[in-house]
Amino acid sequence: MDRIFRYGSRQYKYDLERLDRKTFSLIVLPNLKIKLKAPIRATDEDIELFLKKKWIWLNKQINELKRYKKITHEREFVSGESVYYLGRQHMLKIERGKNEGIKVIPGAIILTTSKQIRDTNHNRSIYKKWYTEKCELVFKKELCAALKEYDIHIIPKLRIREMKSRWGSYQKGNIINLNPKLLQASKTMIHYVITHELCHIEHKNHDSDFFFLLESRIPDWRKIKDELELKFG
Repeated sequence: MDRIFRYGSRQYKYDLERLDRKTFSLIVLPNLKIKLKAPIRATDEDIELFLKKKWIWLNKQINELKRYKKITHEREFVSGESVYYLGRQHMLKIERGKNEGIKVIPGAIILTTSKQIRDTNHNRSIYKKWYTEKCELVFKKELCAALKEYDIHIIPKLRIREMKSRWGSYQKGNIINLNPKLLQASKTMIHYVITHELCHIEHKNHDSDFFFLLESRIPDWRKIKDELELKFG
C-alpha cells in the first residue's frame, strides 16, 4: 500500500506492509522505492514517529543510492572506476601488458590489456569474459557446498541467466538459474539465493511450508535478503 511521508519541505512515497512482527523495518531499494514493514497493531502515529526518527538515515540512503546508480550506469571500464566483486568494493585499474587478463587484489581489480589503456570496448570484453568465468566457478562451488550441507539428493543443473527482477529461479527439470549480477554480492548472499532455490525442490510455491523450510536452513534470511536488495538490487 503506497503512502506519502512528509517532513519539512520534503515528500517521500513509500510502500507500507503490515506483518506479524514486533519491530519496524525500513529499506530503500536501488530503484529508490521505499519499503516499510510495520507491526500489525502499529498506529498511523507510530508509523509517522518512526519515519521522523529515521529521516536523516532515509535521506542519506537515497543520496548514496543515487550516487551508486550513477557510477554503475556510467561505467566506461577505465582506471579509477568502482566495481563490486563478492560483496567488496574494488577500484578498477587498467594496465598495459602482453598477457591479457584480470587479477584481484585487496581493494583493486587489475585489468591487463595488450591494446591502448583507454580502449574501453576491448577492456569491456576482457572484463566480461573474466566475469562470466567467475560466475560459473563461484556459483558451481557454492551450489555444491549447499548440496552437501543439506544432503539434497536431487542434483539440479545450474544455468547463468540474466534476469531483470530476480536473483534466481527454479524451473522444471531441476534447473536453477542464477543472475550473473549476483557475483557482485557476498558469498553469504549467494548462499541465501541458492538455498532459496533449493527449497523449491520440496516446495514449488512460496507458501508457509516453503518459508518454514527456508527459515530452518537460514534463520536470518530476511536480513540477508534486505541487504542484498538494498545494495545490489
